[in-house]
This record gives sequence, structure tokens and C-alpha cells, in this order.
Amino acid sequence: MNKGWAVVKSVPFRTRQCPRLHRLLPVNLVIDHGDEESELFGCTIDLSPKGIRVQSGGWLQRGEGVEVLSMRGRIPLAHCRVAWAQKSGSEQRCEAGLKILN
Repeated sequence: MNKGWAVVKSVPFRTRQCPRLHRLLPVNLVIDHGDEESELFGCTIDLSPKGIRVQSGGWLQRGEGVEVLSMRGRIPLAHCRVAWAQKSGSEQRCEAGLKILN
């Protein structure tokens, strides 16, 4: 008999196509708005061969093109598209999944 304890069934996690590597790296995000570009400061959360999860100081929208540049030397690291975005902590912070296109 269950004496007040909740019984929770384990739900298997969705398997990922590629393993993720947890790396916190400062980056610049150049967002392509079609007719103009803007730039945000960000930080990688984790990386995989197919994508990058980032946290940024501004909002990213699904479908936007993003060029990820290193903070040192502004070296292009990846050309991406925003796959998903969600609020992270405060109104000005955003966490997003970027799909690598190159």
C-alpha cells in the first residue's frame, strides 16, 4: 500500500542524434533581419556537430539567420538558423537553439 508517496513512472528521454559538449564560451551573435543586421553578446551553453545552444542578452526569433563569431578576433565560427527560442531568467535574456547550416 502507498502511504502518501507519489509513484512516478520514469519516462525515457528522447535520444539525441549527436552528443552535446557542455562549453561556456563568450560569442558575438550577428542576426540577419533581412534588410539589416544587429549584434548581440552571448555565451554558448553546449555544442554539438549539428547545433549550438546559446544564451544572449537580447531576444532571438525562430527562423532568423545568425552568424556566431568568436569574441577574440571576431572569427566566424558557424552560420546558423534559430530553431527555437525561449525566455531565460529575465525579459532581456534569451536561450536559443541554433541549427548549424555550414
